[in-house]
Amino acid sequence: MGSFWSDAELVTTVYFCSRGFTDGAVSRILSIRGYYRTPHAIRRKIADTLKHFSSLQLASGSWDIDEVDMWLDSLSLDHETVNHLIACNRIDAYIADEHGILAFVLQNLTSQSQRWGWVVSP
Repeated sequence: MGSFWSDAELVTTVYFCSRGFTDGAVSRILSIRGYYRTPHAIRRKIADTLKHFSSLQLASGSWDIDEVDMWLDSLSLDHETVNHLIACNRIDAYIADEHGILAFVLQNLTSQSQRWGWVVSP
């Protein structure tokens, strides 16, 4: 039986997985933020979350980013706390690079920012 996941862990896990981070990378990101979850535990939690909140996925099986963002804000944490948890910093980028996904993650974040009219500086 799994242990309780805090909303902070859940927000961090769902956000980073939905942006293309691997389970292993998310496990490292969580550990830096003071939580310990194995890649296997992350996979299980994502599967369970998607089972209970199917609107987080498109029919194609990919994440529905708009739904994910609204869902993250519907949890018990305030918007500012959520934004703090999901802020992708240099350490997160380093972890993505270690896991060979940095280019993919940057492409995802750039395409999302363009969709929403944000300005992304290199």
